[in-house]
Amino acid sequence: MSRAPSAPDAHGSHGTQGSHGGLHVAGIALGLLSLVVALLSLAHQLLGLGIDGEWVGPTAALTVGGLLVVIGLLGLIRRR
Repeated sequence: MSRAPSAPDAHGSHGTQGSHGGLHVAGIALGLLSLVVALLSLAHQLLGLGIDGEWVGPTAALTVGGLLVVIGLLGLIRRR
């Protein structure tokens, strides 16, 4: 079942979600995090590099938390 196209609103968009353009910060952040995990996994498998879990876990948690704070602040700033 297809939907009929809607008329443009005051901003010129046609009412579809995601049509605002610009960067999708959450997608970029997830991609970067995935890239880092993949590189660490490759380093561990190919080079035999070990990762000390004592500092990696807390550092990763703080990094993800800080990234969420930054994304939230950017969302608040861009909303205005």
